[in-house]
Amino acid sequence: MSAASRNGLLLAALTAGSALGIGCEPQGSPEPAPAAPGAAQQPADEGDGWPEPLDALGERLRAEGARHAAGMVPEGGLLSGELPPGRWVDESVVLRAGRCYRIVAVGGEGVKDLDAMLVDPAGDPVGHDGMVGPVAVLGAPESMCLADSGLFRLRLKAFEGQGRYAARLYRRPLR
Repeated sequence: MSAASRNGLLLAALTAGSALGIGCEPQGSPEPAPAAPGAAQQPADEGDGWPEPLDALGERLRAEGARHAAGMVPEGGLLSGELPPGRWVDESVVLRAGRCYRIVAVGGEGVKDLDAMLVDPAGDPVGHDGMVGPVAVLGAPESMCLADSGLFRLRLKAFEGQGRYAARLYRRPLR
């Protein structure tokens, strides 16, 4: 399938309000959106939006999310995987126009410095964390409020070290 056809299908799905990837749930729906192809997501429980039980990395992500995204709502499932040394790992996320987002990511044991970047559908960077250490936050102190919906790429890299990562998308509550 050509890139133009694929982009046309994504635009049609977004216009129709389809729930693609994380962060694109139908408005008013309590159901989490399905995982993007290849995304390692876990279903959210009915309580606080976190799957149970969480491993140590998941617990650390929950604590960092409470610290860096206080007052925001977790959206979608957890993203997780392995970070090879010095190489970017991409996760696809669908973000919706009119919503304001923050992304929190943590590196596991062995990840000394985690780097994160958000890239828009045109391939342009729209957010980069400025933190040094195993935690990365995009959209802080001000949330990333989007004018256009689309398929974005969350790029993660172990700038120093290697190991597992976990990330979560948060949004301001809908009014």
